[in-house]
Amino acid sequence: MLARVEGRDGEALGLLRSAAELDDKTGKHPVTPGAILPPRELLADVLLETGHAAEALVEYEAALSQAPNRFNSLAGGARAAEAAGKRARAAELHARLVEMAVPGAQRPEVSESRRFLAVKK
Repeated sequence: MLARVEGRDGEALGLLRSAAELDDKTGKHPVTPGAILPPRELLADVLLETGHAAEALVEYEAALSQAPNRFNSLAGGARAAEAAGKRARAAELHARLVEMAVPGAQRPEVSESRRFLAVKK
């Protein structure tokens, strides 16, 4: 993340890809808690921040295959799909996020998803 903060986006993305690949290889022990911020999700976040929405969506999808209802991956995936022009996929991810949120939730991501879905109708 230091490379990202210092503006070395290419280096940051390379390091994050390596971390995500290593994380995929090592897996998770069944009695340990999951990652607080999975490397693949972090890679997707940085890809989205740096204007690579289509690549970010691929990484969010990979993160969701390992943790299907992870809030941050759903929210990021929805934003990435929207930015990549994949409105149908964005709608699916926004709908999943709203569906899993507590009724009346006021988190910005949920509000954003509700707005997207209201406009889509």
